[in-house]
Amino acid sequence: MKRTINELLKIALSIKNTKNLFFYEIQNIDNWDKFVGRLNDGGFNVFVTGSSSKLLSKEIATSLRGRNLKTEILPLNFKEFLKFKKFNIKERYSTVEK
Repeated sequence: MKRTINELLKIALSIKNTKNLFFYEIQNIDNWDKFVGRLNDGGFNVFVTGSSSKLLSKEIATSLRGRNLKTEILPLNFKEFLKFKKFNIKERYSTVEK
């Protein structure tokens, strides 16, 4: 897996005019936390996302040594979705409107 991390590093360093890097499910690569730490120390803003319970572990905070901010994003419920789509939500609807 070390080859994979080095390939990711080459790609990250080849991207011009960006300091934001997004990785999805990177926890499946060995030593990903050290890789993310190196990128962060190199001035990149690194965003790690995924659905794995490994990302919720307290071990991440330890391995990234205070360089992490955990944000849990939940799906919208139907009312929130309508509001997000700027649908006018009224308190009551007539039978025709429903």
